[in-house]
Amino acid sequence: MTVQLNELSHALLRLHKALLEAERLSYERVHGRIESNGAFLQLILGDSWFAWLRPLSNSMAKLDELAEADSATSADEIASVLAAVRSLLTPSETGEGFGRHYYDALQKAPEVGLAHAQVKGLLGPRSISQGRTNTMSVDIEKVKKFAKDLRTGYPRSPREKLGGYVIAARCVDKCRASLLSMNGEYSYWPCSLAAQWFGFSGITPEQFKDAVATGATDDDLARWITEHSKVKDSDEVLKWNNRLRDMRLSDMNIQAQQYLEEYIPKFVPSHRPVYVWFDVYDLEEKRL
Repeated sequence: MTVQLNELSHALLRLHKALLEAERLSYERVHGRIESNGAFLQLILGDSWFAWLRPLSNSMAKLDELAEADSATSADEIASVLAAVRSLLTPSETGEGFGRHYYDALQKAPEVGLAHAQVKGLLGPRSISQGRTNTMSVDIEKVKKFAKDLRTGYPRSPREKLGGYVIAARCVDKCRASLLSMNGEYSYWPCSLAAQWFGFSGITPEQFKDAVATGATDDDLARWITEHSKVKDSDEVLKWNNRLRDMRLSDMNIQAQQYLEEYIPKFVPSHRPVYVWFDVYDLEEKRL
């Protein structure tokens, strides 16, 4: 139990750091560069700009207390704290407070989406207090019928939709290949692209992997996605699709920009301009 709580604690720490970096970038766009890490710490502790993050800090402290407690800690105590974390990490476009700020951060920063999906995966089907609940069957032979060999080819474009979502079809290709150990250099998880979709839909990487492992067809998976996504408003999905399609490199956080600054010259044809994030994949994989 302690190991599992520590794993969740570390995932929350990564999420907290990603949120802080995203907020630092937003703050500096308005107020100018923060001169030092010491000055940044003072802002975190005392400036109203960062106040919305304090409930997450409090939840992390409570989780650390549980992890350090002796074996007398009851399942009810653990379940209560985990329920509070799940409730807190629920983005809300129309709400206020943490939920609204969290929604905005997920839309702006891929690293936040990645960290969010990792935390939700630990809180989801592999629930610390309840154990794994998945009962779906695995049929690798059926998976083989639909899988792409990514050692010799490419997954689908992030622009291609499945179940109404961009990115999802690419996730399917990488997941099937990963299940069959023929994913080559492609990683199903973690993945900054997939993190955007998992973070928005509320589906976790493990849940989706379990569904793909049944040997489901694309049509089956499209229906599964519709049933399991927490986003039921088609207009919200459309807006999210278009935001991802139009995301420029300058809209991403500084860590993503730094990574792509080195990645693009290595892997994207030098004579082809990159206008938006999805261009990187389609140019490298020769679809554009």
